[in-house]
Amino acid sequence: DNLYKTAPESNTTRTQASLGDVGEESMELEVFKEREQTTVRIDFKGKTVKELLQQLSINPEVILVVRNQEICTEDELLDEQDRIELLSVISGG
Repeated sequence: DNLYKTAPESNTTRTQASLGDVGEESMELEVFKEREQTTVRIDFKGKTVKELLQQLSINPEVILVVRNQEICTEDELLDEQDRIELLSVISGG
C-alpha cells in the first residue's frame, strides 16, 4: 500500500515534470507529503490539482490536498506561491 511510487532520499528532493509539451512554461511548487514527512520541489507544467496528482503518480482517493491551509478540489488552479500539503486519508471500520 505505497502511496507514492518512489521514496525520496532526503527530506527535500527535486523532480522533473512529466506532463506538458516541451517548451511549455512551468512553475516550481513546493509540496509537503505528510505520510512521508518530506517536502519536494517540483517543476510543474500543469495548472490544476488533478494534474499535480497525476504528475506525482498519487491516487486522489487516498489523500486530501491542502493549498495555503485550505482543502481544495482537483479542478482548482495552482500558483507558484501556493503552499501545497498532501495529507493521508485515514478510514476505518
